[in-house]
Amino acid sequence: MNAYTSALLICLVCCSASLARAQESATTDTNLSFAVVRTQLEQQALAVAARVLPKINEEVFVDNESWIGSFAPDVEVRTGGNDTFDSFIAKFSGFMFSAPTRDGTELIDLSGFLHVIPLSAGFETGRNFDDVAALVEVGWVPIGSRQPDRERFGFAEERRFGIFLQGGYKFDNNSDELEVENEGGNANESFEETESAVVRVKATLAYGVTLGNVSLIPVATGWYDIANSELYYRIEMPLRIHLSSDGKYALEFKYEKGSGAPAFNEGEQFGVGLAFTL
Repeated sequence: MNAYTSALLICLVCCSASLARAQESATTDTNLSFAVVRTQLEQQALAVAARVLPKINEEVFVDNESWIGSFAPDVEVRTGGNDTFDSFIAKFSGFMFSAPTRDGTELIDLSGFLHVIPLSAGFETGRNFDDVAALVEVGWVPIGSRQPDRERFGFAEERRFGIFLQGGYKFDNNSDELEVENEGGNANESFEETESAVVRVKATLAYGVTLGNVSLIPVATGWYDIANSELYYRIEMPLRIHLSSDGKYALEFKYEKGSGAPAFNEGEQFGVGLAFTL
């Protein structure tokens, strides 16, 4: 996939987010970032990431007396030059949890500790759309009790933990594999074979710290490939200087090391750019 196609994908994600917000602005968030990065192979590239994800909002829960949930499309695009981490992930995702006691009223008390079950189904691939994997995912995410003047742990993208079981099948679209002699973000280093089942355990932990208008948000993600007994990881260290009082616009300095689905390409890169939440 060339740069023009990558740019088109980003535009499609942005347009989808705009339409979703126009129809029901309380149900989705759109996270965008644009950065100039230096990769492990000492090359410079423009990295673009876009994600449309459901916004956890108590007013849009699906309530059937015993379970509460919310479901929406979730799209994530990461792309850059030939030596940057890249992925295209599209899925229908959401979460469910046992309905708290109503005490004879129609009001639902969500202020206490919650055990949330996230669910999703979709596909993941690289920007060249080779080796497409269809996946379903189920997990567990703890949500901390509500505290005054502080965003709840688990509700915030920068303060969360989750563990997930992923299962599916990886298809071969008969495209030519890209060969890279050295390590770098665009090499396919996954041990998962095409035309075979995919079974993984994934865990994610993020815990950001904010001082004034500066936020440091370490994120650690690990995958264990059960079928091949392989372990992968990615460490992200974004430092954000917020440019607006609501925190929706920020100058971002970011360090990444490790790999990620679907190619699990080992690499390291530094970047500086802008991050938005729409």
